Amino acid sequence: MNLNDEELKRLYRSYIADKDPDNRLGCPSLEKLVFFFESSSRIRKKMRIIDHVTNCSSCAREFEFLLELQRYEKKMIREVRETQSAESLPPSLRRSSQRVRLLWRFSSSFIGIILVIASLVTIVQKLGHEDQTRAIHSFVGLMQPKPNQRVTLPLIFKWQKITGAESYILELYDESLLPIWKSTATSATSFILPHEITSQLQLNVPYYWMISAYARNDKLAESNLLKFTILQ
Repeated sequence: MNLNDEELKRLYRSYIADKDPDNRLGCPSLEKLVFFFESSSRIRKKMRIIDHVTNCSSCAREFEFLLELQRYEKKMIREVRETQSAESLPPSLRRSSQRVRLLWRFSSSFIGIILVIASLVTIVQKLGHEDQTRAIHSFVGLMQPKPNQRVTLPLIFKWQKITGAESYILELYDESLLPIWKSTATSATSFILPHEITSQLQLNVPYYWMISAYARNDKLAESNLLKFTILQ
């Protein structure tokens, strides 16, 4: 059976899509993913990153994004070198080369404008939808842990009740504001973090938490992100 590159990519993406971890406590930081592309990064560390991203859909998406950035950087460097080489061409060829570069720059700018407009349209539509689904409340008050509070175990989260809310979801983020864990829906206004999750959190390292309130599948409200630190 012969498979081309595109077919292999589709098979890989289909495979990795099912590798969605329950939390991201064991995931490498964004800094480690970026360092993967540095020439000074050791082979063993690179192999560990590759082994992880092939079994974690969240990290795989971040890794693919960084890979595209690197490809774009190499492309821009190549174009700069070609531009510098064109300066040594005869005047007639140099003018042609300049026209091509101007056309490319105009096309790139035009595409960029289209992408910006599309993004703005998406944001406006999203905000309009959120205005409808958040008609009851727009803010969940967080009670415990308080902002920048240094807490001890067991880790207990408490928040204010929202009128009309049927369930709440707690989310945890690391110091880089990357999501690391998300609870199942609960009707209570307090939550004790399970031991298997707290055991993976580091002491004296900042984390962030937030709450979202739902009525069926509609989000009624959400809180701000609050920072806390676990003491020994």
